Amino acid sequence: MHRQLTTASLGVILLAHALHAEERTPAPARLLDGTGGSPISSALLSADDDASAMHQHIVTLADPFFEGRSPGSQGGARAASYVEFHLARLGLDPLFDGSFQQEFAVEGQRQLSRASASIVIDEGEPIELGLGESFTVVGFSGSGDLEAPLTFAGYSVGRGPDRYRSYGGDDDLSGRIAVIFRFEPMNSRGVSRWAGEADGGGWSRRATLLTKAEEAIDRGAAGVVFVNPPGASDPRAGDLPGFPETASRRSGVSVPVVFVDAELMDRTLQAADPEGRSLSQWRAEADRDGRHRAIDLDGDVRIRLAVEAESVQLPTSNVGAVLQGRGTLADEFIVIGAHYDHLGFGELGGTRENSAGLLHPGADDNASGAAGLLRAAERLAFEMGQSDDADVRSVMFLAFGAEEMGLLGSDHFMHSCPVPHERMVAMLNLDMIGRLGSQGLTIYGTATAQDFMDLLEPHLDASSLEVSTTGSGLGRSDHTWFHEAGMPVLHFFSGIHDDYHTPRDVTSLINYEGAGEAVRLVTGIAWDLATMGEAPVFAWTGLGPWAPVRMGIGYVDAPSGGGVRITAVDAGTPAAAASLLRDDVILRWGGDRLADGDAMLERLADHRPGDEVELLIRRGDEEFARTITLRSRFE
Repeated sequence: MHRQLTTASLGVILLAHALHAEERTPAPARLLDGTGGSPISSALLSADDDASAMHQHIVTLADPFFEGRSPGSQGGARAASYVEFHLARLGLDPLFDGSFQQEFAVEGQRQLSRASASIVIDEGEPIELGLGESFTVVGFSGSGDLEAPLTFAGYSVGRGPDRYRSYGGDDDLSGRIAVIFRFEPMNSRGVSRWAGEADGGGWSRRATLLTKAEEAIDRGAAGVVFVNPPGASDPRAGDLPGFPETASRRSGVSVPVVFVDAELMDRTLQAADPEGRSLSQWRAEADRDGRHRAIDLDGDVRIRLAVEAESVQLPTSNVGAVLQGRGTLADEFIVIGAHYDHLGFGELGGTRENSAGLLHPGADDNASGAAGLLRAAERLAFEMGQSDDADVRSVMFLAFGAEEMGLLGSDHFMHSCPVPHERMVAMLNLDMIGRLGSQGLTIYGTATAQDFMDLLEPHLDASSLEVSTTGSGLGRSDHTWFHEAGMPVLHFFSGIHDDYHTPRDVTSLINYEGAGEAVRLVTGIAWDLATMGEAPVFAWTGLGPWAPVRMGIGYVDAPSGGGVRITAVDAGTPAAAASLLRDDVILRWGGDRLADGDAMLERLADHRPGDEVELLIRRGDEEFARTITLRSRFE
């Protein structure tokens, strides 16, 4: 086990003296230390060069001037320019055909420009629906103008527990509008038969609107109408969700999707059904066990939908520079990367605790990694100038945009790379290195090259940080695409915390000395990779492109006795629904002993959304079983 950093964090000193600055009066005895300087200036002056540089960059990037560094914002563009300025001042070469920035666009919130709906019964006059009153457009709706008959598709579940299906194997909805109940099969109390008993009235991932719409569209539906089922025990059961609250960060579906008032749809379905069934009777039909079929209704009852919705294109960029190598290795590259973007004001999603509209500074995520990238560039440029090594690989420095929207910047880079992938011999990723506390630093990807640990061990032994290692090179950060392209990767990470993706991720909580030590560790490893004669030999860690499911926890390997210790639980996730808590230790997975985080990732990779897993949990001195229902990683 490597030594724990014992020096007090500069961030703690700054927090203690800055939180109540407005309340202090200018009394010399309180503002000056023994040398005549303030406690804050003394702390800054006593910090080493790496901690000072990290402090400067993190405080700058997390300033409100940068608006949370959201893609498409002026603040995001300013952050890219800031990174470019510091790479350029070191004399590094621009990476992108004479430019430091690789511009691209991502899809922001979708916008609705036109919407109308009407019901046509037989040859009567159309019944016009009022937008926001009797119908709304769902935020992921596609555009289209159509008039079509109806098909009742129940809850539109492709596959549920106990062999439940909403569709028959040959159901074809082509040219028809699917009428779909919100939520999922319910019991007599109006709660989910699949999730309600476990989490106090919640719904499983099969109740997700997008999932339900896609099941119908996959079977040819030309449009989708959602309706609230009667008797649902949910505060939303009487609402018509509008476009903003159901908007998606991803592209819309291919057809119009709307919500229609339940009373109006009750009358419409009765008119279209030869048996005249009411909405309550349709719910009873959909709630029953077993396999169902989509039911085509009378073609003389039709709904007309006209919707125009599109995603706003947000301009952003990757920032890249090259420190040129020397000799026979100069055409090979070591890549050091970090994303500089964050959540802005939470308007594009990703915020926790319903904090949309509030500034998310992102001091740790990922001003700390971007600062580490800039400091690593400075250290390696100096090292290159002082070195007499004849052969040194070039070093590529990459600051990615739009990571928070789904690793979009690094994905764009790998698809539009100015350097052949085979010439990039290793990638080091810095994503959240600012909260080095009791859990220390974790390095992921140590099994992605043969004998990687032989190279790493001397650096880990020399570091004052507590360091743990994990073999997998796949995860929810930018290194993933490089590993999938066949590159050894190392991901440096100080762990998820309670302030992650909230407005509380602020500069006063950063451990600047620890972050500086992390950068020294990164640059030492990078220089060894740049100067070693033979490139590291890639090894695939074998977990596929992320696990298809998620639990909603931050975690580290348990310190003793095996298992995984939970470091954070995200609200509204499977872990929260199962009442898991921070510091719980997961000992067993489905009856099998869970050795470490790698073992848990392997098991997650074998599961699919909706799977239930029994976990053995240790909480303090107590051990107990708890069942968790896994959800899609995209939910």
